[in-house]
Parts: sequence; C-alpha cells; structure tokens
Amino acid sequence: MYRFLLGGTFEEKVNNTAIYKTQLATRAVDKKNPKSAASKYKDLIFAPTPVLQEPLTEYYGKDKLVLDKILDDTGNAILAITTTETLKEHVGDVDFTLEELQDAATTKENNNDIKGAS
Repeated sequence: MYRFLLGGTFEEKVNNTAIYKTQLATRAVDKKNPKSAASKYKDLIFAPTPVLQEPLTEYYGKDKLVLDKILDDTGNAILAITTTETLKEHVGDVDFTLEELQDAATTKENNNDIKGAS
C-alpha cells in the first residue's frame, strides 16, 4: 500500500502522528521495536515549510502496472512516498523514553474514558 502525501501541509503532520502512535502501540503491546519512522510533533499549527524532493528511484519496478505509471505521469509532483513496509522494519531492543511512556499512559486513559462513556 502506498500513501501519497502533500508536503508542507497539515496532512503530513497527521500521517506522522498516526505512524508514531502505531509504532508506540507496537512497542507496548507486541513487545517489538520497529525502526523509528516518525517523531512526535509538538505543534500542529505552523507556518508553511519547504519540501525537499526525495529520490524515488527505489520505488520504480515494485509495481510496474500502477506505481511506475503514476510516477511517470506526475513528473516532479510527488516529492516523497511512504509505504506500510516502513512500519515493519525492526531494530532490536530499545527502552521506552519517558515521553513514550507518558504518551502510552495518556492513550490508555483516553481509551478507558471512551469505553466508560459508551
């Protein structure tokens, strides 16, 4: 699965937050240590930021019928690609940071509040 994001937009921050939370859950629940593919953003309201073109050559040939055609047809419009494969890369055992422990506790409290309200 591929997810195309517009760079320098709020969408980029929302996607990053989703990846961050998925990886945190993977560490807490599955006891796996995924390779870090996201960071926690403090501010979701921000001034526009410049977006750099990432090399896309590694994606050519992975899906000749769909992805290659999209990349060829869009020129330089796609600046980066994130795949679900990113979440599957593991890097051994690493302890939780204090911030990750706090985030996990907050998420658990929020989930309990939602369950209690229903």
